[in-house]
This record gives sequence, structure tokens and C-alpha cells, in this order.
Amino acid sequence: MKTNDLTGMGLRNLWRRKTRTILTVLGVVIGSSAILLMISLGLGQERAFQKSLEMFGNIRIIEVDNYGSWDSDGKTETPKLNADTVEMIKQIEGVQSVLSSYGTYVQLKAGKYEGGAQLMGVNLDDLEAFQFKLGEGELPKPTDKNALIVGASFAEMFYDPRSREWQPADFDPLITPIKGFVGGEYDQNGNKKRAMTFKVSGMLEPSGNNDYTVFMDQAALLKLIEDEERKNPNGNGGGKKKNEEREYERVQVLCETIDDVEVIHQTLKDMGLGAYSPIEYVKYEKQKMQTQQMVLGGIGAVSLLIAAIGITNTMIMAIYERTKEIGVMKVLGAEVKDIMKLFLFEAAIIGLLGGLVGIGISLIGSDVINAVNASMQADMMGNFDYYGELPEIQDISYIPMWLIGSSLLFSTFIGVVSGFLPAVRATKLSALEAIRNE
Repeated sequence: MKTNDLTGMGLRNLWRRKTRTILTVLGVVIGSSAILLMISLGLGQERAFQKSLEMFGNIRIIEVDNYGSWDSDGKTETPKLNADTVEMIKQIEGVQSVLSSYGTYVQLKAGKYEGGAQLMGVNLDDLEAFQFKLGEGELPKPTDKNALIVGASFAEMFYDPRSREWQPADFDPLITPIKGFVGGEYDQNGNKKRAMTFKVSGMLEPSGNNDYTVFMDQAALLKLIEDEERKNPNGNGGGKKKNEEREYERVQVLCETIDDVEVIHQTLKDMGLGAYSPIEYVKYEKQKMQTQQMVLGGIGAVSLLIAAIGITNTMIMAIYERTKEIGVMKVLGAEVKDIMKLFLFEAAIIGLLGGLVGIGISLIGSDVINAVNASMQADMMGNFDYYGELPEIQDISYIPMWLIGSSLLFSTFIGVVSGFLPAVRATKLSALEAIRNE
């Protein structure tokens, strides 16, 4: 039989028993829409989680401190967080880069505005590896003296001391002369220090995590600290120190891959260092989401299984009702494979129609779920005071195109599988017995 003949005959058979066909398709609709919505909720949750990871920055970064770690016998011996320790960290397999920084307080003035900042001395060439990206300006040149790289919110750290009400500072850091005092404007004797001039060479892109950070070249900062300790030996520095005796205020370790983070994290703890990485939180959340997705998918799969049983039942009933028709087809020369194709085609059409309608219902349902969630979230946010922009409301149901295509193929496949046994049974009917059947 030709393909056109099989297609036409299959569609006419389904239409002839349209009530049963519609009810069977309805079972597939319920099953396919249920599993699609359940999976969409899991994907929506995963998508929202990925968005929330932006708060942590790069999850391949481990924060290191010298507070030490704890073992069964108590606190382990804590190594100094100095240049030698950092060099040891760099030798650990899987470490891509290390950003170590010294820090000191500096009081700043920009025209009529005043402010203060923690000035961090780093190797400026390492900033790019740690996703510090310049938004304006450029990295300092070797000839630039006291050049700074500042965060996007640098100006917000300043205020007008003569104003009775707090107002945000209004100046461009890249063109405004900056005066500063390391350790504060006055020395330990109450005498006013001589101001030094700083130059803002570049401003970082907004990131949320480092918008209030101020960087300068590490060697340049160490020179400023040495000068301050020499002039004010009893100041905040606590006396003059040799550079090799200084400990870093902050050390960040960038791992080559996410898989390296857990191993390096444990290695740092074994060294007696304190270490923190958001990868621990990420692992826990991913395991929790996988469990939830399995549960949600299982609920939808039960509905689809019931629909598959309905298709099988429909096709078996069709065999009983069309026994004589099958016998006539065999007598007229229809091959076994033609009868097989006919019943599989009818079952596939039931699955396809159910999948199409189920996708439409799922898309509408997804929009309704997201609209209700957005309304509830907006009401909750209205009960709190937010400074700046309100947090973005994330959809809790997400149906990508690949999921739509997969759902359609899967529902059609379920139809074919459900119709396979009835189709085999139809091919095994005896032609003579089928013709005699009333």
C-alpha cells in the first residue's frame, strides 16, 4: 500500500471513532502538559539559581585568610599569610592565579568633598584574571605616581562636610584632583599631615562586589606604608616593619576549573589556612534541585504512563472492532508491514495531537504561574524598604524551545510504543477467521 493510502485510511479510522479518539488524546494532553510544567518548574528554579550566583562573583575563586582551620585535636597551626605562603599556594595543581593584597586606610579629599577608603595594593596585571574589568580610563603606567584604580561607586564614598544634610558627591573621579592622607589626616601628636596627590587612572565596571574597592600598585602602596611608619612610628602601623614580615590582608585564589575548587579548598585547609568558597553552597543547591526535578518529573511521568495505557486500550478495542476489515485487507493483498504501519500511524497521531495540545496548555499555564508569582513577589517587596533599584523578579517556570521539541517527540514516541503490541496482534490475525468474524 502507498503511504498516502495508509495515511488517509488511518485518519478516517480515527475520525470515525472521534469520541474515543478525543478522550484518548485528552489523556495524552494531561500527561504531556503535566510533565512539561513539572520540568519547567525545575528549569525555572535552576535558572533563578544561576542568576543568584552572580552575587558571589566568580565561583572559581577561593577566599583565603590566616584565621586557621579546626581539626579533631583543636585549631591547626596557622602559617603566616606572607609572600612565602602565597608562593606555596601558586604551586598547588589547578591554581590559575593568586591575587594577594596589602591594605591600609587612607583619608581622601576631592574638592569640597571628603571620604575614606581601604586602599588595597595588588599586582594590577592580575586584576583581569579575577574579572575586574575597566569601564573607563586605563591601567596606570610605570611613570604614574600614586595612581588608583577605583570601583564604580567610588564617588559615593564622599560627602560634603559643610552640608547639613547628606547629599551624594557630584564629581568625576577621572578628572578631579584627589588629595589623601595615609592612616588619617592627623598624626599621633594631633598635627596635620602634608597631603599627597593621588590620580584616578581607571574606573572598574559595576559588579556589585567591588564597586567600593580602591586599588593601587602593590610596590607603590608598600612605599607609602613604609613612609608613614617612618614618619609616625607609633601610628596605626604599630612601628616600622620589613616587607618580608608583612602579612597580606586579603588573598584570593583563582582555580582553573570548577572541578578543581573542592580539591584546592581542602588543600588550603590542610595547610592550616582558613578558606571559603561558594562552591559548597552551589553543590548543596544543585543536589537539592536535582532531587526536586526527579520528583517533579516522576509526577508528570505517572500521568503520561496512564495516557500510554489509554492509547494501548484504544488500539486494542480498534482491533476487535475492525477484525473483519483487517481480514479483508489481507485477502486483498495487504502485507503484514502495511497493517503494522497503519496501527502505528494511528497511535502516533494520537500521541502527536496530545503533545501539541499539551504544549499549548503548558505555555499558557507557565505564563499564568509566572504572572501569579510576579504579583506575589511584588506584594512582598512592597512591604520592605529598598534602597536603589528593586531586585529583578525571576520566572519560576521556564519552557525553552528544546523542551517544546523534546516534549512533542516524546509524546509521539509514547504513542508509537503504546500502539506497538496492538499492531503486532493485528498482524497475527488469520485472514479467513477475520473475514468470518461478525
